[in-house]
Amino acid sequence: MKYFYPHAIAKLQVAWQNDPDNPNPLYDQAYEIQVQAKTVKVNINSYVEADTFELELDYKSFPFDPRTIKSCQVTIYMQNMDTLADPLNSFTPSKDNAVFEGFADEDSIELNDSSRTVRLKGRDFTALLIDAKWPGKLLPMNVPLDVVLAGIVAQLPSMGNIYVDNRTGLTVLPTLARFYPDYALLAGMRSAKRHEKYWDVIQDVCTRCGVICFMEKGVLVLSKPRTLYDATKAVQFVYGKNIKSLEMSRKFGKQKGFNLVVRSINGKEVIKAEIPKDSTNLPEGGDYVYVPTQTPQGVMITKGPAALAPTLSFVVANVNDKDHLIEVGEKIYEEIGRQQIEGKIKTYEMDAPAAVVDPDNAASGEPSCFDLLKLGVATPLEIKIGSDDLQAISMESNVALRVAYLVDRGYSNNVATLFADTLGKFPTPFYCKAVTLMLDANNGFSVEIDFVNFIETNKKGLGIL
Repeated sequence: MKYFYPHAIAKLQVAWQNDPDNPNPLYDQAYEIQVQAKTVKVNINSYVEADTFELELDYKSFPFDPRTIKSCQVTIYMQNMDTLADPLNSFTPSKDNAVFEGFADEDSIELNDSSRTVRLKGRDFTALLIDAKWPGKLLPMNVPLDVVLAGIVAQLPSMGNIYVDNRTGLTVLPTLARFYPDYALLAGMRSAKRHEKYWDVIQDVCTRCGVICFMEKGVLVLSKPRTLYDATKAVQFVYGKNIKSLEMSRKFGKQKGFNLVVRSINGKEVIKAEIPKDSTNLPEGGDYVYVPTQTPQGVMITKGPAALAPTLSFVVANVNDKDHLIEVGEKIYEEIGRQQIEGKIKTYEMDAPAAVVDPDNAASGEPSCFDLLKLGVATPLEIKIGSDDLQAISMESNVALRVAYLVDRGYSNNVATLFADTLGKFPTPFYCKAVTLMLDANNGFSVEIDFVNFIETNKKGLGIL
């Protein structure tokens, strides 16, 4: 049996509320406090949302009055101590084991006969960009994207030392000039929209340039998306082995009522395809999709900008020509049109086998272990059902024996034939949509993973990463 030694530490940078009538200069600086939490919960959400945290502290170890705290920055560290040479004494907080960095939005204290608990809740630094209203400033269109974003971040004093990290692999990122139809009219500047937030502007310009953008532990990251499912990088979960519970649901596709815009960086340029307009392989190819209207005379389709169906924006990586991009866009269009599969799994493990063989133990064929504390949005997942639920029928070596097995259990011959033929025939790739890390002093460690067959990348559409 394998044992895990989960450990978590929270560091608080606390600034105390000064007394306006009797100010104390000591209160004008932040103090670092390291605490051991009773309960730690970290929610790693989609790229367009802020990650969140919850901490429960014993009042004995953190005896404070919530009214005395002015601000509180929070960094949470987690470590599987089993991976360390000396698991009892080696846990040192570092960037490598940090799972959250942000600030507290809410604090509370509960004192009763059974417990004395301090609770802190908050979000990561994405929230600063989500909350702040965009002042309507025009953006330069003839400078690289990372320079534009650095200028946006610098406008908010609350962003402090947060910087832009270009992880696209491109030395020079594209400019925004060619992606805005009103570019020439506004003398090279992007126009503002009503009620925009800083985060809306950042996501808009990144999507138009074919990259994704997200906050990671106090760093604004620019990255290429993962275009296709990579089975060699999938983390493997099997119900009956390393999954405690599994939920899965499917939303059947309806009549296609949307358009797609698919973009990809090709060197310094961004290529774009509009689906189904640019497609010659789809039945509805060659034109946009319009929203039909009901009239006394029946259903009518009026073409025009006002009647266009919603447009979903995707960004994909490493596509070098428009013909290939159209093919990728067609696959995405058909996938969304058919179905959406999503679900949730829960495990008490701290690692899971990866699809690739461990290079340090190649002779044995043992898979590598993936640290579940490193799970993030768009991590590819392989989810199987390997319990007694399917064991008996899976032991049958061919379709005929499986049919006989099902017929003996009351299925008609044609239904049994269909079930036996389709069992395991269409493995669906999944992506991690959100992660909840939970460490409780009484109940131990757990991970909940929300998965889906395609990933949301921005508020205006969906994307495969």
